[in-house]
Amino acid sequence: MNKIAIICPYFGKFPSNIELTFESMKKNNFIDWYIFTDIIGYNEKYNNIKFVYYEFNDVKKLVKEKIGTDITNVYKLCDYKPTYGFLFESYIMNYEYWGYCDLDIIFGDLSKYFNTDRLNNFSKVYDLGHLSIFKNTKEIRESFKNFKFKEKNYVDILNSKYIFVFDETYDKNHKGINGVLEGMGYKIYNERKEYADLDVKYNNFYPNYYDKCKYYYLFYKDGKLYLKKSYDNAYEKEVAYVHLQQKKNLKVECDLKDNFIIVPKGFYNIQNINKNMFYKNDLKIFWYLKFRFKRKLNNYKRNKELGERW
Repeated sequence: MNKIAIICPYFGKFPSNIELTFESMKKNNFIDWYIFTDIIGYNEKYNNIKFVYYEFNDVKKLVKEKIGTDITNVYKLCDYKPTYGFLFESYIMNYEYWGYCDLDIIFGDLSKYFNTDRLNNFSKVYDLGHLSIFKNTKEIRESFKNFKFKEKNYVDILNSKYIFVFDETYDKNHKGINGVLEGMGYKIYNERKEYADLDVKYNNFYPNYYDKCKYYYLFYKDGKLYLKKSYDNAYEKEVAYVHLQQKKNLKVECDLKDNFIIVPKGFYNIQNINKNMFYKNDLKIFWYLKFRFKRKLNNYKRNKELGERW
């Protein structure tokens, strides 16, 4: 058994590149990954990935039984991520650390980032919802219960059908799990340039917190992941992972699962990079306007439901 367990409930249909994601998890064999899913057919493929058959109704029952709240839709799971250590504690009790992740990710060599020194000195490593790990103590597993904001508590957040981004919200009011932990005296480690979190409003790859460059791409080789620039052969930065948020149904045209490049149009064998691998029309204007409108509408309805500005 490893020291770290990472939990990921997932329902519906896996992303087109899921085999590459699973292979990158497999390379990080110091982690046990628990995938709670209604998708079958993967159980025997990976020693350190544990597929637990779960339907969304099973999650609803578990949430009701252990927390007493009602989860109404799969997307709402993002607000429940900080509760996973409590909800699924029977699976993780023998681990020193637990965490959660998304599956729209290719992972690099996480041992460089989840190293002994960092784990010993911080109670939480990384502060965003796509990948975070925590020390496995009862107090931290149940830390979400300490949330309070004005007259509201964690039950108000978890019962709402609207999204609060409770797994990562980190503004001046510290209204997410990060603020809760810091309020309890725990230290959180985060350096956002250690990973490539891609900006959702562009077709091409623009990692947040990096300089703006149209021709970023990723190079995966033997379990390590590098951020590169197509016009600058000297530029190479190893990263913990790439978050391919809203980069759906990328073409997978690589033969090897441990040696490939990731460009805006898909996954390919190692080859010379050319401009045809990038989009001419960079900004997803209409998609992004719709995305922003839906987010503002969610916030408006959420605030109206709670009777105050969140």
